[in-house]
Amino acid sequence: MSETSELAGKAMYLRKHGLSYDGIAYVLGRSEMHWYRLCQSLGRASIVGTTLKTEESLPPI
Repeated sequence: MSETSELAGKAMYLRKHGLSYDGIAYVLGRSEMHWYRLCQSLGRASIVGTTLKTEESLPPI
Protein backbone atom coordinates (compact mmCIF):
# COMPACT_ATOMS: atom_id res chain seq x y z
CA MET A 1 0.00 0.00 0.00
CA SER A 2 1.36 3.38 -0.91
CA GLU A 3 0.02 6.84 -1.44
CA THR A 4 1.44 10.22 -2.36
CA SER A 5 2.01 12.62 0.48
CA GLU A 6 -0.28 15.14 -1.22
CA LEU A 7 -3.27 12.77 -1.24
CA ALA A 8 -2.47 11.43 2.23
CA GLY A 9 -2.45 15.01 3.52
CA LYS A 10 -5.82 15.68 1.93
CA ALA A 11 -7.22 12.50 3.46
CA MET A 12 -5.93 13.49 6.90
CA TYR A 13 -7.50 16.93 6.50
CA LEU A 14 -10.87 15.43 5.59
CA ARG A 15 -10.64 12.92 8.44
CA LYS A 16 -9.78 15.72 10.89
CA HIS A 17 -13.07 17.41 9.98
CA GLY A 18 -15.12 14.28 10.58
CA LEU A 19 -15.52 12.86 7.09
CA SER A 20 -15.92 9.09 7.09
CA TYR A 21 -13.59 6.76 5.21
CA ASP A 22 -16.44 6.14 2.79
CA GLY A 23 -16.59 9.88 2.08
CA ILE A 24 -12.82 10.10 1.67
CA ALA A 25 -12.94 7.23 -0.82
CA TYR A 26 -15.70 9.02 -2.73
CA VAL A 27 -13.71 12.27 -2.90
CA LEU A 28 -10.17 10.94 -3.44
CA GLY A 29 -10.76 7.53 -5.00
CA ARG A 30 -9.53 4.09 -3.91
CA SER A 31 -11.40 2.05 -1.30
CA GLU A 32 -12.53 2.85 2.22
CA MET A 33 -10.19 0.18 3.58
CA HIS A 34 -7.23 1.81 1.80
CA TRP A 35 -7.79 5.09 3.62
CA TYR A 36 -8.50 3.38 6.94
CA ARG A 37 -5.24 1.44 6.76
CA LEU A 38 -3.32 4.54 5.72
CA CYS A 39 -4.65 6.53 8.68
CA GLN A 40 -3.93 3.69 11.10
CA SER A 41 -0.42 3.05 9.85
CA LEU A 42 0.75 6.65 10.19
CA GLY A 43 0.95 6.28 13.97
CA ARG A 44 3.30 3.30 13.77
CA ALA A 45 6.88 4.38 13.21
CA SER A 46 9.40 1.62 12.71
CA ILE A 47 13.15 1.96 12.39
CA VAL A 48 13.64 -1.75 11.72
CA GLY A 49 15.16 -2.13 8.31
CA THR A 50 16.23 1.50 8.07
CA THR A 51 19.36 1.91 6.00
CA LEU A 52 21.94 4.43 7.18
CA LYS A 53 24.12 5.89 4.46
CA THR A 54 26.93 7.18 6.69
CA GLU A 55 28.49 6.08 9.96
CA GLU A 56 27.99 9.59 11.36
CA SER A 57 24.23 9.00 11.30
CA LEU A 58 24.53 6.36 14.03
CA PRO A 59 23.60 7.46 17.56
CA PRO A 60 26.47 7.61 20.10
CA ILE A 61 26.95 4.53 22.25
